[in-house]
Amino acid sequence: MGLEQGELISVDEAAKRLGGISKWTVHAWLSQGKLQRTKVGGRTMIRESELQKVIVEGGKSQAPRGGALMVDEARAKQWELEARGVIPHR
Repeated sequence: MGLEQGELISVDEAAKRLGGISKWTVHAWLSQGKLQRTKVGGRTMIRESELQKVIVEGGKSQAPRGGALMVDEARAKQWELEARGVIPHR
């Protein structure tokens, strides 16, 4: 059963759902504004919709020069995650 767009997940779970990246990468993306955090008590949580944004749009940060390449990489990552069953096919 998939997560709803508004469901909150932990940083560790977000890292797994983003293809097994490091939780420190997720924390860096939170600091850089690529992901938006939701604080629950003292815990940092991330909405499922934020993960989709990073996969599809590359997050909220401004695209540097060569931004088209980053979009292509984001699409490739999305296809990879779909193929592995990490996220549902659109």
